[in-house]
Amino acid sequence: MTENTTSEKNAYYIVTNAQGEQFLLPYYSETFRVLMDDKDTIRDMLNCLLGFDSDHEIVDLDYEFEKPIDVFMPEDDSARLDVWVTTKDNRYFNIE
Repeated sequence: MTENTTSEKNAYYIVTNAQGEQFLLPYYSETFRVLMDDKDTIRDMLNCLLGFDSDHEIVDLDYEFEKPIDVFMPEDDSARLDVWVTTKDNRYFNIE
């Protein structure tokens, strides 16, 4: 029998449900950066949060992580994500 070492333990931003499936908690900066490093994820999340219907949905975007700004994140961590989007009805937004 071997003991679990620190490297074998899950990070604090990973949780395991009763079925043994692991999930990332999105409110930690490490997870946020992983989840938001995908155009489809960002587009789907923003369309949902902004309530855009299929005639006004975001169809394209560019994004980048920049220097930290003051936003509430657990453990006093900050993150910045700039997203420039174009919608189906030809609107252009800069979302932070």
